[in-house]
Parts: sequence; C-alpha cells; structure tokens
Amino acid sequence: MPTPTCEGGPFGCQAYTSVSGRDSSGELAWLKDQPLVVSSVFVNGTWTVGVKTPCNGLGVEVDVRGDQLIPGSIVSSAMACPGPESGYENWTHGLFKKAVTWTLDGQSLVLQNSYGTVVLVDSGPNPNL
Repeated sequence: MPTPTCEGGPFGCQAYTSVSGRDSSGELAWLKDQPLVVSSVFVNGTWTVGVKTPCNGLGVEVDVRGDQLIPGSIVSSAMACPGPESGYENWTHGLFKKAVTWTLDGQSLVLQNSYGTVVLVDSGPNPNL
C-alpha cells in the first residue's frame, strides 16, 4: 500500500482551521464557532484535500494548477447530522464543487471562489499522516 505524503503539496504538512468566512449572504459565524479543518495528502498519484466539517469528513481529489485547486471526485463519511451541521457540510460541498483559489501567506490560508471565502490559520501538523 502506498504511503501518503504531504511534502510539496498545496498546504505542506500542516492542517488549517477556519476562523472566518463569507458568501453572498454575508459573514458565516459558524466557520469560527464550528470550524472546518483542512489539510492535503498525496497518495496513489493524486492530491486529496481533506476537510473535517462539523458533521462529516470530506475527501476532495484535486488537480493542483498553480494557485487553483481543480476538484475531481468528492467522497464523504455518511454520519447523519441533526440541526445546522448538515447545512454546514452542504455549504462545504458547494465550495469544493468549483475550482478553488488558494493563497498561503505565512500562518494564514485563504480558500475562495464564486461560492464563498474561508480564512484559515495553521493549527499544527497534518493529522492524516
């Protein structure tokens, strides 16, 4: 079985936790209160962005083209989530269904496209390795 790696990936070997975000409806307070945790791994010749939502985890296969993450297939765990958490997961799916521009500046990572913007901060080593 191939060993996953993070070296040379879009987010290096770090995980990032959301601290704010917005979409066409305005600020999304839940991104701070119930944050996303984002990381990346390379295995079987493919980069995958891992996203832990307040509900389930997502794995988004991406083609990294400069500052763009071009999404491929998206897989997720299938835990039923009551309340607003299922909506947060749906929002996150919506973000990653389109190409995402990523900007890494020191400890801050910004993910954005026409669907929304998420600001994240370095939260330590990638837990998926």
